[in-house]
Amino acid sequence: MLRKRKAPKSLKDPPSFRSRSQTPAQAKEIGHLESGKSSYECLLETMSRNATSKLFKSDNGGSDDGEVEGSDDGEVEGSDDGEVDGSDDGEVEGSDDGEVDGSDDGEVEGSDDGEVDGSDDGEVEGSDDGEVDGSQNGEVDGKSKGDATESDYFTNHLDYQLSEEEIEKVKVQMESYQINQVQKVTDFGLVCCQEPEAEEGDLSVKLKSKLQKHWLPVTGGNDLTSLQNHLFGIISQYKDLYWTLREDKNCGEVRQVYLLHAMNHVLKAQSKVLRNNSRISQMSEEGKMLDDVSDQGFTRPKILILLPFRQSAYSVINLIIQLMFGDSSGHVTHKKKFVQEFTLQDKNNQSGSTKPESYRSMFEGNTDDCFRIGVAIGRKSVKLFSDLFSSDIIVASPLGLKLATESGSKKGASFDFLSSLEMVILDQTDVFLMQNWEHVTYLFSHFHQQPLDSHNMDISRLRPWIVNGRGKYYCQTLLFSSFATPELTSFFYKFCYNYNGKVANYRPLYEGTICQVAVQCSQIFQKISCDRSIEQFDRRFQFFVEKVIPRFQAPLMQGTVIFVPSYLDYIRIRNFMKRENLNFCHICEYTRGADIQRARIRFLQGNRHFLIITERFHFYNRYHLKGVRQLVFYQLPMYAEFYSELVNTMTCVGSSDLHLPSCHVLYTKFDEHRLSRTVGSTRANSLLQSTQPIHMLLSE
Repeated sequence: MLRKRKAPKSLKDPPSFRSRSQTPAQAKEIGHLESGKSSYECLLETMSRNATSKLFKSDNGGSDDGEVEGSDDGEVEGSDDGEVDGSDDGEVEGSDDGEVDGSDDGEVEGSDDGEVDGSDDGEVEGSDDGEVDGSQNGEVDGKSKGDATESDYFTNHLDYQLSEEEIEKVKVQMESYQINQVQKVTDFGLVCCQEPEAEEGDLSVKLKSKLQKHWLPVTGGNDLTSLQNHLFGIISQYKDLYWTLREDKNCGEVRQVYLLHAMNHVLKAQSKVLRNNSRISQMSEEGKMLDDVSDQGFTRPKILILLPFRQSAYSVINLIIQLMFGDSSGHVTHKKKFVQEFTLQDKNNQSGSTKPESYRSMFEGNTDDCFRIGVAIGRKSVKLFSDLFSSDIIVASPLGLKLATESGSKKGASFDFLSSLEMVILDQTDVFLMQNWEHVTYLFSHFHQQPLDSHNMDISRLRPWIVNGRGKYYCQTLLFSSFATPELTSFFYKFCYNYNGKVANYRPLYEGTICQVAVQCSQIFQKISCDRSIEQFDRRFQFFVEKVIPRFQAPLMQGTVIFVPSYLDYIRIRNFMKRENLNFCHICEYTRGADIQRARIRFLQGNRHFLIITERFHFYNRYHLKGVRQLVFYQLPMYAEFYSELVNTMTCVGSSDLHLPSCHVLYTKFDEHRLSRTVGSTRANSLLQSTQPIHMLLSE
């Protein structure tokens, strides 16, 4: 007699997996239209039918979830090249340009250089390469944290079953927008975390042997640096991380360590699935049924990495390949296509030598911001441009991924391939604010939703918290930025539900970029009084219209540049100046090249009194404006180095004090972050606490 799996107490009515395209006969096969039975009873009957068909096999003779255990590339899903695993219309979503994901340069897709997929550098499939991982056989399911192996955070995190009280606690903490903070000043800034405090990582316990062996070739023979050891100690415990200390000099170290953690997660998950396949096969041969095998989600993708540019994705995927193969040349499918599409084919790079160093480092290579690529990890191979449903890792830009969701189904937007994410990494997050931040929030609001189709899932092997709709509480989010902003901080607390807690790393003190001002000028900081953050927009505009514009209309104020960070404020100011028939020209990120050149010439020749520019325009172009004699910051820039760059463009038209260039800055108490990065933390505190509304700083 078959033994049925017990229903979790918190599972009242699991979601329906019927898609809109299924016929009643297909839906009945899954068990959703049988009259007189609840959906969970149908789920149990489906599990029983799977058990009676040997090895939990599907009709085509493959193993669970479409796995081909003996396949050459060792992929867990085993989908054919270019096919969407279980999709209705067979679209190839992993390709940016709609190309069929076939073979590349004569490569044989299924072959893996004659290697036998069951072995991996002499590893035994059932072992976990030196990990303390003996409890990953399904016995941990439903037990408390202390019952699992304490040193294995992977097992502890994914096999722990949350109670209703713990979920309510997470919700309360998120609604309060704060961490029960334990603050500690370290060599890497101010660390704010929840109890218990994060410990440093131990490579010998938590890493797959393959990654340990390939780590030294990736880093050029170096072990973990102090920065990497600090980061790995946090993220290896599956805590959410908000890191605001990313710089050009440490970006390589940061990228290496989060990819080390991500690859370790993928390889451990695959080892568990393959080990369970072997156990199921063995039990089936003995005529027994194996219960409590929970090792999969609705769909295969586990990790999502969001990046702003193709050149960033090129670096990330090359690191993934290096971590997989080290110095050896492994089997990488579609490598030539990847190099062609993600490197800069035009040798005339736009990041010229006259641009600042920060600009050249950010915009070198291919800076296209619309891309997505699936990466399928095998035991001996890496498949690039795999279909999104057949990928372990998805590397994409926010815009590219959003377009993939909108074109994923003929019936409308489909987020099914984002339904079972276990880790989301956002690198260079500050750049997303210069692109379109709404794309990021849109995507996060659609993670971990009930899929519209079954996608050939084996519901008998679904993790209980996936079925219960609690996937967001098990998803780790890693956010790396160059600085903290209210938008990023709010996002971190609003969209990150990880029950393991949060860690935020801030820079305790800023020196300020004002010390980089090299021209002799007066810098006037005008404080605008407002009590609520929602009031600052109207108060700032009112002060600008009533106080700033009348003063700068004088003939002596010819050559005034108005810097506006927000595009919405830019539109508001532009429309006002048009209504008042003021003599001005304007440039934004959407202005065409010819119009930009025309506006710059008119402003330089004195034909236009005012020039309005946006922060995004300066971010993407970094023009050295000429003819600037007065500078007005409607709000301080998000990137503090823009302040000194623009002030240093001002020129003096005379020797008297009346002709000295001047810089006027409008700020409120809600601009604390921007003010600290610009004038320094100490000066910012004085400006915010002072009862005087006007402060002047002189540079010589």
